[in-house]
Amino acid sequence: MSRQGSDTGAFRSHSDGRGIVLPFLLGTVVGGLAGAVVGTALSGQAAHLFATLLDAVERRDGDRDRPKFEYLLQ
Repeated sequence: MSRQGSDTGAFRSHSDGRGIVLPFLLGTVVGGLAGAVVGTALSGQAAHLFATLLDAVERRDGDRDRPKFEYLLQ
């Protein structure tokens, strides 16, 4: 029993029969390079944002344990 128009393999396109491995690999390479460029460009801003958030969390936790400066002046 053979089916007409059936897929001949896992790496074949359904529409025209050409392989889809090469476009997949090309897209992977282009996407990886674009991600590396964008990640490098935004790494400084991301590090600054992370440090700001970490400082805000540490400051909020530390304020509860420390007496306020106005009370120390009295």
